[in-house]
Amino acid sequence: MKKEKAVEKLRKKRGREPTDEEVEAFLAKRKQKKETTEETVKGWRERHGVSVEASGDDKKEKYSPSRSWNEARSCVCDELLEYCKNVKKWTEPTPIQAQCWPIMSAGKDVVAIAETGSGKTLAFAMTSLSKKPKKLTTLVLAPTRELAQQSFEVIE
Repeated sequence: MKKEKAVEKLRKKRGREPTDEEVEAFLAKRKQKKETTEETVKGWRERHGVSVEASGDDKKEKYSPSRSWNEARSCVCDELLEYCKNVKKWTEPTPIQAQCWPIMSAGKDVVAIAETGSGKTLAFAMTSLSKKPKKLTTLVLAPTRELAQQSFEVIE
């Protein structure tokens, strides 16, 4: 899809002129949809040791992972993504982040198991922090005081 068409679509959808970042994210999402087939998602999940179980009417293929920062723009606010890219210098979302963000941004519950240092806290927190209004309360349950403090520090 050409940029002009994307701008027009977003203008109609939002009722205002879209920013360059919004247009870029829209085009990236369109490109991802085109390139993301069931096989590529299956291959990505196998390479990264990710398995997804969906319940009810949900199909796990519906929640393709956000494998790049551009793909994550539809799930996580730009401010947080820019922090990850430019301040932390992370090259891409971790596998647990990439898979959790699309599911959580769709309002679905996620239970995830991953090793220490895999990015679980940001996988959960960034979607929550991206919601509007900016003033919100999030409940984080942790089995120990140390893990609760660690979660607080990461989110802060």
